[in-house]
Amino acid sequence: MNKHPYSVERFQFGIEVLYQQIIDSGIQYNHIVGLSRGGLVPAVSLSHKLGVPLIPVVWSTTSKKGNIDVMDLVDNPRHKILVVDDILDSGVTMKTFLDYHGKMDVGVLIYNAEQEVVPNYYVETINRSVFPNWIDFWWETL
Repeated sequence: MNKHPYSVERFQFGIEVLYQQIIDSGIQYNHIVGLSRGGLVPAVSLSHKLGVPLIPVVWSTTSKKGNIDVMDLVDNPRHKILVVDDILDSGVTMKTFLDYHGKMDVGVLIYNAEQEVVPNYYVETINRSVFPNWIDFWWETL
C-alpha cells in the first residue's frame, strides 16, 4: 500500500481551519473528546486553542467499552461535546462510538465522503475509491 505523508505544517494548517470553523459556528463546546490513538493529537491541539477540557477516550469497535465521563456529559443538555479524530475513513469507529455514547458533533482533519458519518467540521475530503493511499500522519512516524 502506498503511503501519503501528512506533515506537521499540513497538520498546523488543518488545526487552524478546524478552529476557525468551530469559532464561526458560534457553538461553545464544554468538552473535547479525543479518540485514541490518532484523534488524540488533533484533540489536544484544539483543546488548547479553544480553552476547553479534553477527555481522552480509548475506543475499540470490538470491545465497545463506553466512557462513563462522556456518557454522563452527553446526557446533560447543557453540555456541548465535540469528538475529534484524525481521519473519518470507513466511519465504523466513529459510528459505533456515537451509537454507543450518544449524539455529539464531530471534527476531523480528513473526511472520506464514501461512508455514512458526516462530520460537522473537516479540513480535507477524500474518496477512497479514487485515493486508496494510507495517510501517514507525522505523529505516527516519530
